[in-house]
Amino acid sequence: MIVQVNNQTTDLIDENIETAIKSAAIEAFTDSPLAEELTTMSLKPKISILLADSREIKRLNRIFRNIDEVTDVLSFSALSTDEGYLSERLRSWHREKVGEEEYVNLGDIVLCPARAKDQAGDYNRCLKDELLFLTVHGVLHLLGFDHEEPQAEKKMFTLQRKIMSRLNLPLFKAGYVAIMGRPNVGKSTLLNNLIGTKIAIITPKPQTTQRMIRGVYSDSEAQLVFLDTPGIHQPTNKLGQFMLKEATQALLAADVICLLIEAGFKPVIKELEHRIITKAQELAKPVIIVLNKTDVAKKEAMLPLISLYSETYNLSTFVPVSARTGEGINLLIEEIKTKLPISEPFFEDYDYTDQTEKMLSAEFIREAILYRLEDEIPYGIAVVIEEFAEQVDDNGERTRVQISAAVLTERDSHKRILIGKGGNMIKNIGISSRQEIEKMLDCPVDLFLFVKVRSDWRNKPHHLRELHFDSTKYS
Repeated sequence: MIVQVNNQTTDLIDENIETAIKSAAIEAFTDSPLAEELTTMSLKPKISILLADSREIKRLNRIFRNIDEVTDVLSFSALSTDEGYLSERLRSWHREKVGEEEYVNLGDIVLCPARAKDQAGDYNRCLKDELLFLTVHGVLHLLGFDHEEPQAEKKMFTLQRKIMSRLNLPLFKAGYVAIMGRPNVGKSTLLNNLIGTKIAIITPKPQTTQRMIRGVYSDSEAQLVFLDTPGIHQPTNKLGQFMLKEATQALLAADVICLLIEAGFKPVIKELEHRIITKAQELAKPVIIVLNKTDVAKKEAMLPLISLYSETYNLSTFVPVSARTGEGINLLIEEIKTKLPISEPFFEDYDYTDQTEKMLSAEFIREAILYRLEDEIPYGIAVVIEEFAEQVDDNGERTRVQISAAVLTERDSHKRILIGKGGNMIKNIGISSRQEIEKMLDCPVDLFLFVKVRSDWRNKPHHLRELHFDSTKYS
């Protein structure tokens, strides 16, 4: 295979980089179906690579793409190809005789080292590695791959990652992202929107989240493992101590910290936000300030808040979002990606949470209780799934689930309130939670709720262990 490199930017590119570019082009082509096809025809491939300055690539964009921009890479295929295969038979003009060998011109790639140098830092790569990535990207375009549609993008980027790994330059990013902030600032709503499905319950009451919940977002470039933490507060019992420990452990485990604050807050830094930021900076962890509830906050109110945090902590990353409407979510995901380490994914791409169906069922029941009871009762409530029995058809498909759950409370008086007059309260709790559970399980559910008294369970270690509030694994 011939790879011809024409370097018009001698100040940026040395002989070692040119050699590496040639090797990357060969590696990207070698395992393609087209490479095998040309071998059977005793034909050798040829690619021309131009290293152009900003003015030249802008001129080419203007001529061939009708855009007046400096871009990082252009590909001009000489063959009709589709995802690595010839889509039309070769013609005589495709062939070129060089001595005893017969070559086929695959096309031309134009790289702009100046643009590559500018953007390499955004991806934590040096200029050489960025040019190798662009070379692989360009060769895949010559082979008929594109990223215009989601399925085509996934196929191209997956192949791209494999090639870069063979070059000892892995591209995929993965890491843990802690969603932190004061109680009731919208952390669980944000997590559900980031994941695209409900895995964390949401109520108007603070401290709804009791344990750290993992939510997994995966695409062709990265995997983001979100850690939804309990709101940081002063604990008053052993359960509260556990919740505070969960939030602290999330901060230690995370690669990126997303600190949620309300976009409408007055420009004042409270002790809680100060502690999170200073601890994150001590641990050298990047911090993204997520300004939530932009759908109700006045835009001009955000500027003093941004200015205060920027000047006080030398922070530069602020992302306005509405966790409720989803506005700004995609921008937040892209911003997080830039700060994640290079890594293989931790979970399969179809996994979206570490919460089991039993755990989520218990949480949906607790959510229904939190919505219906007075302020002093919900925090003494816990839910234990005692039975989760599935019925399946002859094909192994789930057709129905029977769930028995114990609702634990600390006092007999609370038990009476939970049951309600004539059993109406517990009946309505059951109806509401059953609807959420059926959505999740996608089948009918028979739900049976029983109320049990466990005096002072939030301070009893054996009760906390029974409810899995004793330990959490982070790896």
